[in-house]
Amino acid sequence: MRDEVGYAVCSDEAFRITPDGIAHPLEGWRAMPAAAMCVHPNGEFWAVLAGRQDRSVIGTFDEQGGFRRRWHIDESVQDIVWSPCGQRLYAVAPDSGSVLMLQAGTDRVRRLTSVPRGSGVLSGIAIDPQGGVWSALRGGWSVIRLGEDGAFDRSVPLPVPYPTGVAIGGASLDKLYVTTARQPVAPEMLKAAPLSGRLFEIAL
Repeated sequence: MRDEVGYAVCSDEAFRITPDGIAHPLEGWRAMPAAAMCVHPNGEFWAVLAGRQDRSVIGTFDEQGGFRRRWHIDESVQDIVWSPCGQRLYAVAPDSGSVLMLQAGTDRVRRLTSVPRGSGVLSGIAIDPQGGVWSALRGGWSVIRLGEDGAFDRSVPLPVPYPTGVAIGGASLDKLYVTTARQPVAPEMLKAAPLSGRLFEIAL
Protein backbone atom coordinates (compact mmCIF):
# COMPACT_ATOMS: atom_id res chain seq x y z
CA MET A 1 0.00 0.00 0.00
CA ARG A 2 1.33 3.45 -0.93
CA ASP A 3 -0.57 6.76 -0.92
CA GLU A 4 -3.86 4.84 -0.48
CA VAL A 5 -3.07 2.85 -3.61
CA GLY A 6 -2.43 -0.89 -3.41
CA TYR A 7 -0.07 -2.96 -5.54
CA ALA A 8 -0.24 -6.68 -6.23
CA VAL A 9 2.06 -9.09 -8.04
CA CYS A 10 0.39 -12.21 -9.44
CA SER A 11 2.57 -14.69 -11.31
CA ASP A 12 3.98 -12.74 -14.28
CA GLU A 13 1.76 -9.66 -13.94
CA ALA A 14 1.60 -6.69 -11.57
CA PHE A 15 -1.33 -4.40 -10.83
CA ARG A 16 -1.96 -0.97 -9.33
CA ILE A 17 -5.18 -1.08 -7.26
CA THR A 18 -6.92 2.28 -6.85
CA PRO A 19 -9.24 3.18 -3.93
CA ASP A 20 -12.29 2.35 -6.07
CA GLY A 21 -11.14 -1.29 -6.14
CA ILE A 22 -10.11 -1.36 -9.81
CA ALA A 23 -6.87 -3.17 -10.71
CA HIS A 24 -4.80 -1.50 -13.44
CA PRO A 25 -1.98 -3.53 -15.07
CA LEU A 26 1.47 -1.97 -14.73
CA GLU A 27 2.76 -1.50 -18.26
CA GLY A 28 6.23 -2.81 -18.99
CA TRP A 29 6.42 -4.98 -15.87
CA ARG A 30 9.19 -7.56 -16.23
CA ALA A 31 8.07 -10.78 -14.61
CA MET A 32 10.16 -11.83 -11.62
CA PRO A 33 9.18 -14.43 -8.99
CA ALA A 34 8.92 -12.22 -5.90
CA ALA A 35 8.62 -14.27 -2.70
CA ALA A 36 7.60 -11.17 -0.72
CA MET A 37 7.20 -7.43 -1.17
CA CYS A 38 6.89 -4.38 1.06
CA VAL A 39 7.04 -0.59 0.81
CA HIS A 40 9.71 1.61 2.38
CA PRO A 41 8.41 4.70 4.25
CA ASN A 42 9.75 6.81 1.36
CA GLY A 43 7.54 4.90 -1.10
CA GLU A 44 10.14 2.58 -2.64
CA PHE A 45 9.06 -0.98 -3.47
CA TRP A 46 11.24 -3.69 -1.93
CA ALA A 47 11.12 -7.38 -2.76
CA VAL A 48 12.64 -10.76 -2.04
CA LEU A 49 13.65 -12.84 -5.06
CA ALA A 50 14.58 -16.50 -4.89
CA GLY A 51 18.26 -17.06 -5.57
CA ARG A 52 20.23 -20.22 -6.22
CA GLN A 53 20.49 -23.03 -3.69
CA ASP A 54 17.70 -21.69 -1.44
CA ARG A 55 19.35 -18.28 -1.15
CA SER A 56 17.49 -14.98 -1.37
CA VAL A 57 18.15 -11.60 -2.96
CA ILE A 58 16.58 -8.46 -1.48
CA GLY A 59 16.36 -5.19 -3.36
CA THR A 60 14.15 -2.47 -4.85
CA PHE A 61 11.60 -2.61 -7.65
CA ASP A 62 10.42 0.25 -9.81
CA GLU A 63 6.92 0.35 -11.33
CA GLN A 64 8.26 -1.01 -14.62
CA GLY A 65 9.63 -4.11 -12.93
CA GLY A 66 13.29 -3.10 -12.88
CA PHE A 67 15.15 -4.63 -9.92
CA ARG A 68 18.25 -3.36 -8.07
CA ARG A 69 19.92 -5.83 -5.70
CA ARG A 70 20.84 -4.68 -2.20
CA TRP A 71 21.39 -7.74 0.01
CA HIS A 72 22.21 -11.40 -0.61
CA ILE A 73 20.96 -13.75 2.12
CA ASP A 74 22.32 -17.30 2.44
CA GLU A 75 18.91 -18.80 3.18
CA SER A 76 15.30 -18.60 2.07
CA VAL A 77 13.47 -15.42 3.19
CA GLN A 78 9.66 -15.59 3.37
CA ASP A 79 8.63 -12.04 4.31
CA ILE A 80 10.06 -8.55 4.89
CA VAL A 81 8.97 -5.28 6.48
CA TRP A 82 10.62 -1.89 7.05
CA SER A 83 10.71 -0.16 10.42
CA PRO A 84 8.69 3.10 10.53
CA CYS A 85 11.95 5.10 10.61
CA GLY A 86 13.11 3.43 7.39
CA GLN A 87 16.52 2.52 8.81
CA ARG A 88 15.99 -1.20 9.47
CA LEU A 89 14.55 -3.95 7.30
CA TYR A 90 13.31 -7.03 9.15
CA ALA A 91 13.12 -10.41 7.42
CA VAL A 92 11.78 -13.84 8.34
CA ALA A 93 13.82 -16.93 7.44
CA PRO A 94 11.56 -19.85 8.42
CA ASP A 95 13.97 -22.70 7.61
CA SER A 96 16.37 -21.58 10.33
CA GLY A 97 13.62 -20.07 12.50
CA SER A 98 15.36 -16.70 12.35
CA VAL A 99 14.31 -13.07 12.34
CA LEU A 100 16.97 -11.01 10.56
CA MET A 101 17.65 -7.27 10.77
CA LEU A 102 19.27 -5.51 7.82
CA GLN A 103 20.67 -2.02 8.33
CA ALA A 104 19.91 0.54 5.61
CA GLY A 105 22.97 1.89 3.81
CA THR A 106 25.18 -1.02 4.88
CA ASP A 107 25.73 -4.68 4.02
CA ARG A 108 25.10 -5.61 7.63
CA VAL A 109 22.76 -8.54 8.33
CA ARG A 110 22.12 -9.35 11.99
CA ARG A 111 20.31 -12.43 13.28
CA LEU A 112 17.99 -10.93 15.88
CA THR A 113 16.65 -14.19 17.24
CA SER A 114 16.02 -17.83 16.39
CA VAL A 115 12.86 -19.71 17.34
CA PRO A 116 13.15 -23.44 18.15
CA ARG A 117 11.50 -25.61 15.51
CA GLY A 118 9.35 -27.27 18.14
CA SER A 119 7.65 -23.95 18.89
CA GLY A 120 6.35 -23.59 15.33
CA VAL A 121 7.56 -22.16 12.03
CA LEU A 122 7.88 -18.39 11.67
CA SER A 123 5.45 -17.00 9.11
CA GLY A 124 4.91 -13.35 8.20
CA ILE A 125 6.24 -10.25 9.92
CA ALA A 126 4.89 -6.87 11.04
CA ILE A 127 6.14 -3.89 13.07
CA ASP A 128 3.90 -2.12 15.58
CA PRO A 129 4.13 1.64 16.32
CA GLN A 130 6.33 0.96 19.36
CA GLY A 131 8.87 -0.90 17.23
CA GLY A 132 7.85 -4.39 18.33
CA VAL A 133 8.36 -7.18 15.80
CA TRP A 134 5.43 -9.61 15.36
CA SER A 135 5.38 -12.98 13.62
CA ALA A 136 3.05 -15.97 13.47
CA LEU A 137 4.10 -19.48 14.45
CA ARG A 138 2.69 -22.02 12.00
CA GLY A 139 1.97 -25.19 13.91
CA GLY A 140 2.52 -23.30 17.15
CA TRP A 141 -1.01 -22.03 17.89
CA SER A 142 0.28 -18.51 18.56
CA VAL A 143 1.83 -15.23 17.46
CA ILE A 144 4.88 -13.72 19.15
CA ARG A 145 6.26 -10.24 19.73
CA LEU A 146 9.96 -9.41 19.90
CA GLY A 147 11.52 -6.19 21.11
CA GLU A 148 13.62 -4.06 18.76
CA ASP A 149 16.69 -5.83 20.15
CA GLY A 150 15.26 -9.27 19.35
CA ALA A 151 14.43 -10.15 22.96
CA PHE A 152 11.24 -12.18 23.39
CA ASP A 153 8.46 -9.93 24.72
CA ARG A 154 5.19 -11.85 24.63
CA SER A 155 3.23 -14.70 23.09
CA VAL A 156 -0.47 -14.55 22.26
CA PRO A 157 -2.19 -17.96 22.07
CA LEU A 158 -4.71 -18.62 19.32
CA PRO A 159 -7.54 -21.18 19.05
CA VAL A 160 -6.07 -22.46 15.75
CA PRO A 161 -2.79 -24.27 15.01
CA TYR A 162 -1.73 -22.62 11.75
CA PRO A 163 -1.52 -18.81 11.83
CA THR A 164 0.08 -17.77 8.54
CA GLY A 165 0.57 -14.00 8.52
CA VAL A 166 0.35 -10.80 10.56
CA ALA A 167 -0.43 -7.15 9.81
CA ILE A 168 -0.86 -4.00 11.88
CA GLY A 169 -4.07 -2.04 11.30
CA GLY A 170 -6.90 -0.08 12.85
CA ALA A 171 -7.45 3.68 12.89
CA SER A 172 -4.77 4.09 15.58
CA LEU A 173 -2.61 1.18 14.41
CA ASP A 174 -3.59 -0.59 17.61
CA LYS A 175 -4.81 -3.88 16.11
CA LEU A 176 -2.92 -6.96 14.99
CA TYR A 177 -4.62 -8.94 12.24
CA VAL A 178 -3.72 -12.60 11.89
CA THR A 179 -4.50 -14.80 8.89
CA THR A 180 -4.81 -18.54 9.47
CA ALA A 181 -4.91 -21.71 7.37
CA ARG A 182 -7.45 -24.50 7.32
CA GLN A 183 -6.19 -26.82 4.59
CA PRO A 184 -3.15 -28.24 6.46
CA VAL A 185 -5.19 -28.99 9.59
CA ALA A 186 -5.91 -32.70 10.00
CA PRO A 187 -9.64 -33.59 10.18
CA GLU A 188 -9.35 -34.85 13.74
CA MET A 189 -7.62 -31.59 14.77
CA LEU A 190 -10.38 -29.49 13.20
CA LYS A 191 -12.71 -30.69 15.93
CA ALA A 192 -10.52 -28.84 18.44
CA ALA A 193 -9.84 -25.92 16.09
CA PRO A 194 -13.04 -25.24 14.08
CA LEU A 195 -12.06 -21.59 13.54
CA SER A 196 -9.08 -22.55 11.38
CA GLY A 197 -8.98 -20.44 8.23
CA ARG A 198 -10.54 -17.38 9.87
CA LEU A 199 -9.05 -13.89 10.21
CA PHE A 200 -8.35 -12.86 13.82
CA GLU A 201 -8.06 -9.39 15.36
CA ILE A 202 -5.94 -8.81 18.47
CA ALA A 203 -5.91 -5.55 20.43
CA LEU A 204 -2.36 -4.32 21.03
